[in-house]
Amino acid sequence: MRDGRGERRAVRAEEVEWEARGVKSIAFRDRFLSRALPGQFAMIWIPGVDEIPMSVSRIGPGEWASITVKGVGEATGALLGIEAGDRIWVRGPYGTHYEFEGSRRPLLVAGGIGAASLMPLAEAMAAGDRIPTMVMGGRSIGEIPLIRRAGALEASGRLRLVLATEDGSAGVRGLASEAAERLLGEGDHDSIFACGPEPMIAALLGIAGRIGVPLQASLERMMKCGVGICGSCSIDGLRVCRDGPVFGMGALMGMADLGRVRMDESGAKVPVSARGAAGEGGSPNAGRPGGGRGQGNPFKPQARNGPMG
Repeated sequence: MRDGRGERRAVRAEEVEWEARGVKSIAFRDRFLSRALPGQFAMIWIPGVDEIPMSVSRIGPGEWASITVKGVGEATGALLGIEAGDRIWVRGPYGTHYEFEGSRRPLLVAGGIGAASLMPLAEAMAAGDRIPTMVMGGRSIGEIPLIRRAGALEASGRLRLVLATEDGSAGVRGLASEAAERLLGEGDHDSIFACGPEPMIAALLGIAGRIGVPLQASLERMMKCGVGICGSCSIDGLRVCRDGPVFGMGALMGMADLGRVRMDESGAKVPVSARGAAGEGGSPNAGRPGGGRGQGNPFKPQARNGPMG
């Protein structure tokens, strides 16, 4: 990418906010990520720790951008320690994005940290001439991130918000996919957009195929390079970092491994658990379209506050 998007850039965290239990948003200014399209991702480098992909969870205004992090490992745990004034390094945006121009009655389905990918889409839709319905699911109300932003859209009359919790602590009791199926049976939605654990995506694909409503979904897979070279994020011959992370109905229907098999850090195929690594209420990949250990870098710039300064 000769326009600078592919170059690693230092940014300073200007605002940090806890969104849910173990989930934090980090806002910064970057002229490239602030022009990302909903569904695209960035590669985030923490010196001396790792580089990992993260969904761009806020796009604009101006040069503002955000990532939303759920702590599930070494790199995401380090990001949870970021405070205002600390530095991280970014590159991107990368990947495909949600195509929503022809959608008039959209249904968005976010499983746990999948909301990080879908909130910019909801905001882009709400800024136009449509009012989306958004399902946000989690194990409990305390584990659903970005509710405040979704609630602000709902209060303005630009979003219909439906919460689904497995413990019944808010909204309807059950999984996000179950709430979505009920809404699809009751309404006239003409499109589905989803991000969350793979079992949720697989369930929604079956529902979408059965009722004839097109689905676009952002997938979360092991990702290292972010530019289509290493192949660690492949699923049925498609690379999540280059061919995705957002896939349309045709591609999703052709994925025999969806919700069944994934690759681990060594490249070995392992089963996807029935609930995903953290169930439908939480993403195994903490707001990023890929997961696991990325490409560490032995070069450690001078830093204050340890590796995060």
